[in-house]
Amino acid sequence: MIFDAALVTLAFYTAYHTHGFLRGIYRIDIFPGTQLVKQLSFIESYLPMLLMFVPLWILFMIQAGVYDSFRRHTVGQVFYFLFRAGLFTLLGFGLFTVAFKLPHISRSFIILLFSYSFGFLALEKIGLLLFFRGIRRKGFNSRNLLLVGTGGRMDKFIKDIEARKEWGFRIIGIVDLDSAKAGKNYNGSEIKILGSIEDIPHILRHKVVDEVIFVVSSSALGRVEKAVLDCEMQGVPCYVALDVFNLNIGRLRQTDFEDLPLLSIETTVGKEWQRFAKRGIDFFGSALWLVILSPLFLFVAAGIKITSPRGKILFRQVRSGLNGRKFLCYKFRTMEAGAHAKLKGLRAQNEMQGPVFKLSRDPRVTRFGKFLRKFSIDELPQLWNVLWGEMSLVGPRPPLPTEVRKYELCQRRRLSMKPGLTCLWQIKGRNKISSFDDWLKLDLEYIDNWSLWEDSKILARTVPAVLFGVGAK
Repeated sequence: MIFDAALVTLAFYTAYHTHGFLRGIYRIDIFPGTQLVKQLSFIESYLPMLLMFVPLWILFMIQAGVYDSFRRHTVGQVFYFLFRAGLFTLLGFGLFTVAFKLPHISRSFIILLFSYSFGFLALEKIGLLLFFRGIRRKGFNSRNLLLVGTGGRMDKFIKDIEARKEWGFRIIGIVDLDSAKAGKNYNGSEIKILGSIEDIPHILRHKVVDEVIFVVSSSALGRVEKAVLDCEMQGVPCYVALDVFNLNIGRLRQTDFEDLPLLSIETTVGKEWQRFAKRGIDFFGSALWLVILSPLFLFVAAGIKITSPRGKILFRQVRSGLNGRKFLCYKFRTMEAGAHAKLKGLRAQNEMQGPVFKLSRDPRVTRFGKFLRKFSIDELPQLWNVLWGEMSLVGPRPPLPTEVRKYELCQRRRLSMKPGLTCLWQIKGRNKISSFDDWLKLDLEYIDNWSLWEDSKILARTVPAVLFGVGAK
């Protein structure tokens, strides 16, 4: 930290003098005997900013984890930690100068200051990282690991450790759950099995152990508890591998509920800020399009009333949303009045395999309704659902509760994201898809690979698909 403070101070003075030369604050006379002449502001006026800038860098580097162990960090992670700390430092620096009404500071000086300080610190951290990697490969600065467990997970863990010599981890032995294997070599390797899980207190007492790592199955977690307490009693840090379940699509992460640590298993991708951004895009995007499309809404309303006087302009229907929440979904009415009463007689003509009903030449649809459906104009009132938060611009289409009740367990996963106005189904076939399984496959593909970038691509491809009526009937 002291060395980092010195580097930031050096960056401050370097930025100040570079800024002076670039802006003509200094002039260097080429004649012998002349001196460097300062023409404008004195550096003394900038010194209070230095006294604030250095502690901010150190504080935010602590918060970003720069001073945690770099043993397993990559160069990219080091850059990320430093860049994050730098952004917060700039923000704090700006707030400080505004709050205390410090003298005007040139924006070019601030850019130079950030660039120099980030560059100096990055060179230092990368240099240290590479230096310690080198000495760890030679066997110095190592930490002794005691591994507990067996099976495929343990085999992979050992391979990862042995393949990354620069981490500086040395496996001193393995504790097997089977006491009969004590004294043998683990799977033909040079690593000894030191005993069973009950022998851990003895091993810790007679071996130099820096860390204990439990790589066990969920069925063995009950036996691990006492061993963890033994590590705690002897002051040896221990870790428990979280992949104790054979998950196919779920992702594990540790979280806390008040003082209770929890193991979180999530099937949807994306972090909180990404979901927050998605909601922001939905809110402002739907509000904007409701304003832009309001003249079209008036035209469609008039067309519905002229071509089908009986019945309402908007068709409202209960749909299932996120995790099965019921909501009222809006559409422009495309069918004749009393169409729902005729549904029972048409079910035998269903063209869709699975728990959904689709009929390409539905006799209940009006002539104007066919036009609305071809270009998906009938779906536009759902922008109100998006604005209200019941739907999203992009997501699986909202199913009927009666369809959801027929879902198999694995099919219910399409309810794990908010339903949307458009989705992969919209751009990869629409009504050309005749199997619900194919439809479901596209929805799950979207859910498993969701990102803001993926949403933007789907929205961009939806426009031509709708304008040209691709796949519509």
